[in-house]
Amino acid sequence: MSKRTSSSQAEAPDLEDLYVELGGDGLVVISALGENVDSETPTSDDLSSWANAYDLTFPVVADPGFDGLYSFATTGTVGLPYRVLIDRDMVIVDASGGASDADVRDLVGG
Repeated sequence: MSKRTSSSQAEAPDLEDLYVELGGDGLVVISALGENVDSETPTSDDLSSWANAYDLTFPVVADPGFDGLYSFATTGTVGLPYRVLIDRDMVIVDASGGASDADVRDLVGG
């Protein structure tokens, strides 16, 4: 668990609620952690601890060095948490990082 509170920690329960609400309508959520509390690549135990701490029912994966995150970023800096919306045809709809729950609902149709 984190030594500090982050916006990603604050978002985790809300993202789970959104997933529970819209998962049956086709929403897929994957949470990618770029580092653990020691600023190192997250281990399997770190990923499990994160998922368990927030009772997440969607996958939590490692994104060492935030490489996946930065592949979507359109600027040199990004804020966390960072959301990327991809439609059913695997087309990136929004990679601004700031997609809202309303944006997600509009995309899913929920």
